[in-house]
This record gives sequence, C-alpha cells and structure tokens, in this order.
Amino acid sequence: MTDYVLVLLIDRSNILSGTTTIHDDQGRQLGSFTLTQALDAALV
Repeated sequence: MTDYVLVLLIDRSNILSGTTTIHDDQGRQLGSFTLTQALDAALV
C-alpha cells in the first residue's frame, strides 16, 4: 500500500499525451491529470 506519491515534471518534449491516472484497489479510476510545464508537481 502506498500512502503518498510525488509526480514531478522535469521536462516535456515531443509528448502526445502523458496523462497520469489514479485508481483504487479494485481498478476503478478515481481521477487523472496531465502535467504540462517544467517543474509542475502533484502530491497524491
């Protein structure tokens, strides 16, 4: 089990999508997001 996750974008070049999705233990999607600018971050 994971309590916290940090997602940090360092650089973005030639990327079509790059969407991060969050799922529960049963595989149901809880949310999604896309980091687009350098140093964008998400703490989940």
